[in-house]
Amino acid sequence: MSESADRSTTRRPLRVLHADDDKLTLRAAARVLASNDIYADGALNAPRALQLAELHRYDVALLDWKLSGPLDGLALGRRMRVVSPRTGLIMMTGLNDLGGRLRALDEFADDYLIKPVHPAELITRIRAVARRCAPPDMDEFRLICGPIHVDPVGRKLTLNGTVIQLQPRQLDVLIYLLKHAGSWVNESELLAHVWESHHGSTRSAVVRVQISILRKALGLAGQMIETSSRGEGWRIGANAL
Repeated sequence: MSESADRSTTRRPLRVLHADDDKLTLRAAARVLASNDIYADGALNAPRALQLAELHRYDVALLDWKLSGPLDGLALGRRMRVVSPRTGLIMMTGLNDLGGRLRALDEFADDYLIKPVHPAELITRIRAVARRCAPPDMDEFRLICGPIHVDPVGRKLTLNGTVIQLQPRQLDVLIYLLKHAGSWVNESELLAHVWESHHGSTRSAVVRVQISILRKALGLAGQMIETSSRGEGWRIGANAL
């Protein structure tokens, strides 16, 4: 997939969930989309896609029909419509199957693309579906805790009204803490949901470092991220809800 699509700097960045069982396809698409202010989370199977859909809010999901595993793209699309009803769903397949295309569009899909897809068309279709499926008021999706306001869809953090730039991983940690505000979140949870890893012994130091950097980036508001003295992990907002 070539990176020939024009980049627009005036549009709001979009967040996309891309379900495909081919790693190379996910990586190539992610590069093209990122160069056009569209940020993709990849999933190699339906269970992982559903897990991500429950954790994050996506503007659009790209679903490959021939997913390997317990659910194919059609079954995933039906589940996604329930789990994430505001997410625009685009089915993608290398098969020119009119009957399957009509069934998907009739049941859940907002659009349908036959691979291979030109990058410019893919980006244009994603933006068109995102416009059609966008809720009337994006404020309902914002995560707010005291002076911290995060738009998880637009990937934007404001602190006391000022936009603050964070690295993607640090923003993901903050979003996860805010979605579980008032509750303790341990290293294993963050590794599983933010780093997509279950090897806590090898990466726990990375979590602590990112939490420390996040606190500093938030200034005084960073004090709202508490560390448990009993090893329960971290929480935010216990005293600011």
